[in-house]
Amino acid sequence: GVASVIVAQDTLRRSGKMVTPLVDMSPNPRFLPLHRVPTDGRGENILESFQGERGVLRENMRENFQEQRQGQRQNMQEQREEVRTKIRGHVRERVRAHFARLTRRIQAAINRHLKLANRIEQRMRMLSSSGQNIAEADSRLVSARTELANAQTALNEAARAEEQLTASATPREQFQTVKWLVAQAVTHVRNAHRTLLSILGLVRGLHAGAGESPSP
Repeated sequence: GVASVIVAQDTLRRSGKMVTPLVDMSPNPRFLPLHRVPTDGRGENILESFQGERGVLRENMRENFQEQRQGQRQNMQEQREEVRTKIRGHVRERVRAHFARLTRRIQAAINRHLKLANRIEQRMRMLSSSGQNIAEADSRLVSARTELANAQTALNEAARAEEQLTASATPREQFQTVKWLVAQAVTHVRNAHRTLLSILGLVRGLHAGAGESPSP
């Protein structure tokens, strides 16, 4: 670098072949223009050496810049992946919390309708023992219980599918399966609700025919 040029300059000065120095020795040193470099063989060698070292320096600077740029890109990519991971975790927790609330509501509805079906069945057995024909009501009660059983099955399958959501290789498709199973459970509960209401109508008619007042 500059040190080698200064040594060469001192050698030329001692030999008397250079009058003007190659390097300015003032507090702010600078290289002199090319037309002031000595024209003998030693001067050309010094110039070639300086240009070669300058090329190596430029190449090193270029490589360092490329390494820094590549490192910055890698850091940015790692940061983006970390942000994506946090977002996915946040979304997953929100989905789980929503599913847990929805599951509790559907399970509570299934339990309420099962209790209602049991009470209706007790009243129907009392009407049957008094000679009333409960065949139609009994058939509808079987249908209502089937709907509630199907609702419970769908809800259980949705819970298992939700547990596998994190480990699934296709989380979007798995989430759609969970949504479909929950919707099926809700549909079965609604069907059972309508069927039980129709049974209540039949039971009231049978009580009216028997001259009794139906209990709720």
